[in-house]
Amino acid sequence: MIELDRLKEARLLLEGSASSTESEARRFADVAMLHFRSHENEEAQQSLTAARGVQVRHSGELAGKIDLIGGMLQLHNDRTADAEGSLRRALAAVQGSGSLIESYALTDLGFLDLRRFHYDEALEWYARARDLAERKGMKRALELATFNLGAAYLELGDLDKAIENLDEAAKVAEQLQDRVYQVAELNLLGEAWSRSGDLDKAAEYYQKARKLGNPDRDRWLASVLDDLSRLALRKGDLAAADDLNAQGIALAQRLEGPQALLGHRIQSGAIALARKQYSTAEKIYQETLAGSVRAEDPIDTFECHAALSTLYRETGSPAKAGAELRAAAATIDRLHSGLRQDESKFSFLSSMIDFYHDYVDFLFDGGDPAAAFRVAESSRARVLEERLHRDESSAPAADLKSLKEEARASGAILLSYWLAPGRSLLWVIDSAGLHSFQLPPEAEIAAQVRRYNDAIQRGDNPLEGGNDAGRWLFANLLESHYRVPKNSNVVIEADGALHQLNFESLPAEDGGHYWIDDATISVAPSLALLQRSAYASGGRLMAFGDPGYEGTEFQRLSNAKAELQAVESHFTEKAVYVASAATPAAYRAGHPETFSILHFATHAVANRESPLDSAIVLAGPPDSRKLYAREILDRRLTAELVTLSACQTAGSRTYYGEGLTGFSWAFLSAGARNVVAGLWDVDDRATTELMKDFYDELASGPAPVSALRRAKLRLIASGGVYRKPRYWAAFETFTRALY
Repeated sequence: MIELDRLKEARLLLEGSASSTESEARRFADVAMLHFRSHENEEAQQSLTAARGVQVRHSGELAGKIDLIGGMLQLHNDRTADAEGSLRRALAAVQGSGSLIESYALTDLGFLDLRRFHYDEALEWYARARDLAERKGMKRALELATFNLGAAYLELGDLDKAIENLDEAAKVAEQLQDRVYQVAELNLLGEAWSRSGDLDKAAEYYQKARKLGNPDRDRWLASVLDDLSRLALRKGDLAAADDLNAQGIALAQRLEGPQALLGHRIQSGAIALARKQYSTAEKIYQETLAGSVRAEDPIDTFECHAALSTLYRETGSPAKAGAELRAAAATIDRLHSGLRQDESKFSFLSSMIDFYHDYVDFLFDGGDPAAAFRVAESSRARVLEERLHRDESSAPAADLKSLKEEARASGAILLSYWLAPGRSLLWVIDSAGLHSFQLPPEAEIAAQVRRYNDAIQRGDNPLEGGNDAGRWLFANLLESHYRVPKNSNVVIEADGALHQLNFESLPAEDGGHYWIDDATISVAPSLALLQRSAYASGGRLMAFGDPGYEGTEFQRLSNAKAELQAVESHFTEKAVYVASAATPAAYRAGHPETFSILHFATHAVANRESPLDSAIVLAGPPDSRKLYAREILDRRLTAELVTLSACQTAGSRTYYGEGLTGFSWAFLSAGARNVVAGLWDVDDRATTELMKDFYDELASGPAPVSALRRAKLRLIASGGVYRKPRYWAAFETFTRALY
């Protein structure tokens, strides 16, 4: 009855004494759980003390239950260290039993880590609890674990996974008629949709949660009111925002602890700020900031610093605003440093992009484009940089002076793009220094990129008509602002939708030729990672191709064998794996870290939801034929070049900040200097022709980006169907090297 939230019936069943001492201890434990679920915490503690006082040797399950309830009470009272001890004892008592107690102990340990902002650890606990509950058919335990997974993903900014898990939990709650947690799940679904920008859908979920909530017992209702207040403020309805916030504060004061009031106080400050009541807003934010620091709550600390920066800008105090922005950025850094999993870092930093947009705009509008560039650069490819320099005492400084010197010494032109809702920016670093330009808003650029890519993949020839989007892109992203000299070496740091655009394919100047005719163009995940390098041709080759795809959904690549033969003909030292020998196990056992060139002529499967679970499809049994992107990270590489001659190998998902993630990211993170990979599905025969020419050129000594450019120019000059960008523009050179 307690599990079904039928508390009145449970109370009746638990009246009176039990017939044995062990049963009496169980009864007291159940009464304690009943009181806890009824928010009667003093009574719960009394019943728990009574359960412990019964003179009986507690079984593993009963001991686990008593410790579990004790841990839940300690969590509620913010005694986190005591709670961890109780919950770990509870788990140890029932470990491997597959019981409800075990699932709840796992879930509460996850909740404990979530409160400490240890998101990765929380996800691991929740996943274990969910798997156990699903395996044992424990519906309510499944609901709680899935709900908490969704909450953790929401904190990390992974909205897709948050919505997926919260929606699943809400459906189970509806089946169980669990209104208490259904309110919570609907509320967080509203928050997820609000963050994604769909305010109407957010309002729909918030109102459903409010309708279901019971103001006498549902502590989540205070959060619902807070979120409805924030939504009203975003829509400009200050009166409604104020009223909803006041209701939320009253409810939180009655049902929740003092820390829960921090978020409501931040909203009070936001309402005062919207009303231009600056002194009131400043006082609220400063008091709340002090409270969040005492509570060791970095999320509310960050929000206070960010809000104060807005207030000081509006009141004409740029120095104070800058100090608050720096403090907010430092808080982000501390949160980021506590994450262990790459995926968590991707989504967390991506969720902070609005702050970085705001920070960059503040500096740019303040007349300091160099500082704006430095802040933008600090948000890029951070996980990649951490992986590349994990074995070093310190990473190379990403300072503007060094980049200017690199550009001057190499003769390269560095283009850094920053896409944002209000306006986008372009920074150019050349031998003369840093130049900055304002570009159209992100949505406008993204729409033109989609139009142009659609035309290319239809097989259109932009030089023969239908190239309005291409001309617009070339003019607005470059030509109208900065004239790149002919025969330049250009390195592009893309952003947002520009990760899906091959700049080489843009119709240049009068639209009569592609930009690839005028420049050698590569893509860098971050300019800060670029290093001067001398390319050494030749070396040792490790190659995989023409796997046996019989009995799978993958068609054999009829030209892969010829491609491999052409590639390997340029190397005397080589390890070439074909047909059934081309397996993931062969890659792992073949010491890829000892080769200077890695080549894959295979199929690949992109995974947008989890980019590091994208896979190169090789030979072998169905359950072991895939080489996953995350496996590539396990082996440190020294390769000068990795070529991924397959479909969609550049990356499967773009995160704000980290950029395009997938195979190219994984190989660069593992240590490769250059990766040649595809942005879209490629034609097998055209790819073979391109790769033959690429390795022919590579053998004569140029760096990979120059060799690939020459091979593409050969296809363009061929006069056949392969002159169209669809056949040659899919492949790009992703690099960390300046040659």
